Amino acid sequence: MKRIIYFLITLVLAFEIAPKTMAEPMYNGAIYRFNDYSEVVSEEESVSLNDRINENIEPLEMDFPVFVLDTYDYDMELWEYAETVYKNNNFGYGETKDGIFLVIDMENGKYNIFFYGRAESAIPKSREDALFEKTDGLFNDDDISNYQAFNEYLDFVFAICKEWNIDKRDKADGMPYWYADDVANFQNYHAENPPRVVDDMGLLTEAQKAELTEQVQRICDTYDFSYVIFIDDNTYNLSKDVYAADFIYFGGYGKGDDFSAVCFFLCLQDDNRGWRTVSTNSYEDIFTSDVTYTIDEIVDRDMRSGNYFEALKKQADYIEKSLGEGNFGIIEPKSNRTNLFGWPLIVGIIIALVIALMVIESMKKKMYVYTQVGANEYLVKGSLNIRNKSVRLLYSTITRTEKKESSGGGSSYSSGSSSSGGSYSSGGRDF
Repeated sequence: MKRIIYFLITLVLAFEIAPKTMAEPMYNGAIYRFNDYSEVVSEEESVSLNDRINENIEPLEMDFPVFVLDTYDYDMELWEYAETVYKNNNFGYGETKDGIFLVIDMENGKYNIFFYGRAESAIPKSREDALFEKTDGLFNDDDISNYQAFNEYLDFVFAICKEWNIDKRDKADGMPYWYADDVANFQNYHAENPPRVVDDMGLLTEAQKAELTEQVQRICDTYDFSYVIFIDDNTYNLSKDVYAADFIYFGGYGKGDDFSAVCFFLCLQDDNRGWRTVSTNSYEDIFTSDVTYTIDEIVDRDMRSGNYFEALKKQADYIEKSLGEGNFGIIEPKSNRTNLFGWPLIVGIIIALVIALMVIESMKKKMYVYTQVGANEYLVKGSLNIRNKSVRLLYSTITRTEKKESSGGGSSYSSGSSSSGGSYSSGGRDF
């Protein structure tokens, strides 16, 4: 009997002392996540919603708890209550307790959505705003049931996380999700129905993205053209030109055997802001330095003012109009423009100088005085009477013009090779 006891004690001690090889669970699956204290849905519907949340936590690496409160009589702000409940119930995924927490206060008719852990940085501001807008509409729609409203809320928040999960965007090698795994052996290909507006930083609203997508797709379909708008806040230590060219080739864009395409790339990375019109192969003959300069002139003011959607829309309008007319109208750089006033102005200046010299010579003759032998002989004694001192300056007004600091360079244009060796030409500006 003693041997059995000693064996059990030894076994317990060995278990406690030995390093734990089993991984800690990434989230607490035992707790209920859809908590309806106001009974706005049936018990069966509540179970169904809870199951949906649990099914999506692991794939999306994010927690989605929901609290529906009947009354709110806590002596704290709603955000403080939410944070306390979130921590005490051990909500959240992973070490940083990533999660999106919906709290509804039925008594006061209000709600809020709180973002924890990675959700604070991984979900772009534009998508947070879209989520609040969507939730407002759902919970104020009398034509749908509460159960349907919660399901549509979950659909929307799941979709956001699928699209904007930053960890899933970057592969193990640190490059973006679309980048080729083996650049050296990459083979060009034609993707079937590739996206026409790729916003990898969540800059555009859903409506803006949909409008641009519809226009760019129409351009591609109508003119058998390969064209994409690409937005990102990182170029992964590549130049903007090469990064956009890589996006074209690795994304499967391009027409024909030479994979000709054009990409308008907007980069809003800190200290690397700018835009590029990047074309490949035969499209390089279309998007010449004059054409890319024209696009720069069209979008410059809006870009520098932060009106990014308007800028993107204007360059799309220019491409659509030019393809429709069969001619890309260009704006000539100022340095190349003929100065219509140049020669008349130069001639006028010369004539004015001649007249001025003639007048000055005439005045000099009138002012010339022949001096006498003594230095004071030409002064009439007592005639020099200085009563006051004054200084008169002709045209003495000084106008100070502030010299504005340059917020970026002018247009640039270059050609080169993508990371996989494909040809490209690129024009654009930094700001």
